[in-house]
Amino acid sequence: MLWSALRLPNKNGAPSPTDDDLRALGTWALQFTPRVSVLEESIVLEVEASTRLFKGRRALRDRVVAESSELGVTGLSWAPTSLGALALARASR
Repeated sequence: MLWSALRLPNKNGAPSPTDDDLRALGTWALQFTPRVSVLEESIVLEVEASTRLFKGRRALRDRVVAESSELGVTGLSWAPTSLGALALARASR
């Protein structure tokens, strides 16, 4: 499996992004896979099955990185598990 975690910055000193911000990011992420979930303060995507559709892992990663930065994502990571991806996204602050 291949999971990605996307983290948004905290606004106005809030401890985590708002539900509306997470919902909007999750809706955007549905273009890559139907397996999207909110995990704590992040959005996680299981994208292994989608890699062929996007012509490989690298092409999918490049597209997610480019488009997510336009949405304000500050933490982005990839790992074999959702919790691993979340841990890496937290560490990439």
